[in-house]
Amino acid sequence: MLVLGVGGLAIYSQTLDGAGQANDFYFSFDSDSFLSLQTWLMAAGQAFYSLSVGLALLITYGSYTPRGVNIVGSSMAIVANNSFVSIMAGLIVFHIVFTFGIVPETGSQLSSHGIPGCVRRVDRRQGHQHRLFRPPFLGRLFPLTRSS
Repeated sequence: MLVLGVGGLAIYSQTLDGAGQANDFYFSFDSDSFLSLQTWLMAAGQAFYSLSVGLALLITYGSYTPRGVNIVGSSMAIVANNSFVSIMAGLIVFHIVFTFGIVPETGSQLSSHGIPGCVRRVDRRQGHQHRLFRPPFLGRLFPLTRSS
């Protein structure tokens, strides 16, 4: 259900005003940034953080896995789903960012600060019908921001 929701939001985000600019930003390659030492240091920090969280989850997951489960198959399914949801989330977030004029260099604060601000702006632009979606959205986002 989550994957369908994320996929639907990614498709909808293509209809927003900032879609063209967001696609250019999200799918462009900057060789100068790629060769920058700062980029590699930030990527290494993110990788070590993700690996430490992933390793803790792997140990927990492994302790509950019954014998006979195909670990390689399960791992491949997890990698595929994680990659799909990550790419779709990037499509959603950057389209919202460029549509509502948020600075994309905000980094990890895009979801915790930028998206709630976008929800408020949508309320003002579209009227009050979107207020029904704000509490469930923020209710799900808050535990995620606190856990990471």
